[in-house]
Amino acid sequence: MGTLNLTAVTPDTPYIKKIKAALEKGTGDKIPIVEVKKVQRKGGVSTSPIFFRFAGGQELVLYVRASADVIKAELNGKEIVLSGDFSDDYQPTFDNAVSGVASLVRKAQSMIDEQNKKDKVKLPPRKNRSIQQQISDKREEETQLDQELSNLTAQRDQLLEQLKQAQIQMEGGEATQGKQIAEGQSSAFDSIDWDEKQHPRDEKGKFSVRSSHSKSLDASVTEKHFKQPSETFSIYDAGVPLMEPDTSTPLKKAIIDVENGIRNNELETGAAFNSDGVILFKRQGLPDQVTLTDHELSLLNNAVFSHNHPKGMPFSIADIRMAITYNIKEIRAVTPYLRYSMYPKNQWCSKAALIATINDVSLDANKFVNEQVRLGEINPQFAEAEYLHYIWVKVADRLNLNYGRERS
Repeated sequence: MGTLNLTAVTPDTPYIKKIKAALEKGTGDKIPIVEVKKVQRKGGVSTSPIFFRFAGGQELVLYVRASADVIKAELNGKEIVLSGDFSDDYQPTFDNAVSGVASLVRKAQSMIDEQNKKDKVKLPPRKNRSIQQQISDKREEETQLDQELSNLTAQRDQLLEQLKQAQIQMEGGEATQGKQIAEGQSSAFDSIDWDEKQHPRDEKGKFSVRSSHSKSLDASVTEKHFKQPSETFSIYDAGVPLMEPDTSTPLKKAIIDVENGIRNNELETGAAFNSDGVILFKRQGLPDQVTLTDHELSLLNNAVFSHNHPKGMPFSIADIRMAITYNIKEIRAVTPYLRYSMYPKNQWCSKAALIATINDVSLDANKFVNEQVRLGEINPQFAEAEYLHYIWVKVADRLNLNYGRERS
């Protein structure tokens, strides 16, 4: 599903040169230096950080994925929100990203230029200055140093407090999880501040997840075409038994057989099926991606494509973009315990509509999941997965798609 070999990316890679040329045109500023850093993980996926240094002194960092798009961006050391994903295979989102970044660069440059005009050049004191004047100079220098030290101390204290809170949360989660294992109670929640009046245990001592907050996901939409019972146990609860998946047709049986064979693999494997359940191809890739040949991509039209996610995450944006690009009949992903599925009710939306809708619902998704974590209804370790799941629920509802997951 990728088009870039991240370990082989250089400033002369056509995709990188395309971005550089577009940014120079959009900002009106030259980019004399382009630097490619070592591959690193961002948001659970492998990325190649690309540094673009403008002649005006600004620095832009784009975190490029193997699917030839950008997952994160930083301008002058601060993360910025992208208006597109720099997709190499969809010009509108590429142009939107360039336009948005160029606007931020131009705005920042004007502020930098204005500040440079205001800054005064301090000449070193003349040697023939009086003793009193030299003392005054030293006091002024000391005052400036004290202010800088105060600012740095405040930043240090803020970072230490954030680290302290993160350690407390991590240690609390580990302690609670250890307690649950010791008692033989496997739960998807680390919080011990659990209101059993709202979440009563069943005869086996398990919590339910029925609550006014859980209903925000709209279970009727979430599990629309899968058989997962809604509002019983958490979907992540290790104590929930696996359901029997639907194998009523040759196609469904072929899909389930392949998924069961790859779901626990450490590397991604993708397979495509025709309507009769015949495997069109099967290919293994890396831990977070599988690259298909042009011939294999041509076979995806009106086919069912399934692959495993070793990290246990729901669909990525690249997954759904690929489904749209190649008109996949149904795209599926399988993890050790969950199966995900998405297909259009009539036809796929455009990739531009997909990106716009994701941007529109992502803030609500973030608020919803943070609230669920705060209430103890979601284990923090599953927050990212639930965030992506919530986004796909809302995207599917708005774009007339069928989306669901089941524990089978």
